Amino acid sequence: MVKQRILILEEPCTRSSLAQCFSDGNYETRPASTSAEALDAIQQATFDLALIDIEAPGVVAVELQNRLRDMRPDLPLIFMTGRTSIRMAIEAVKRGGYDYITKPVDPDELLHRVGSALEYRRTRQEMARLHATRTLDEIERWHIQRILRETGNNVSRAARILDIDRTTLYNKLRRYGLNRRNAQACE
Repeated sequence: MVKQRILILEEPCTRSSLAQCFSDGNYETRPASTSAEALDAIQQATFDLALIDIEAPGVVAVELQNRLRDMRPDLPLIFMTGRTSIRMAIEAVKRGGYDYITKPVDPDELLHRVGSALEYRRTRQEMARLHATRTLDEIERWHIQRILRETGNNVSRAARILDIDRTTLYNKLRRYGLNRRNAQACE
């Protein structure tokens, strides 16, 4: 299994405890103490996600976020913040950050948010690949199959997620030659 690479921009005292959250072997972390160090790391290596403390010394969150977006527009950014700067974190998310988490960081919550961000990134990459090689009907068929698989072939839940009514979903299943059983064979 390929390890997910995470850049952690945080003060040294907190950074080591964050790195411990990712010590299960599925992740590889790279520390950074300043915005400049984080930007250098991004230029030298490929990362799957960045955790950024917007209150860390030497961090200008807006400027760093803009530079990271220019360099790696597909990189999910999760901002960490103390209670005093939640507003800054919300603004960062509005500018395109993936999410924010408040300190003190709960390890389970952090792992959940990181997992969600990485899945979001994988899905976007897969959709980009599909758009480059498949027709819209093929993409729609694939998406319906994926949602049905994720819902255990529950048509009502799948229709809600797809934001269509059940009748429309049944029509699409017929159109694409799918039924609830063979929808599991997602390409």
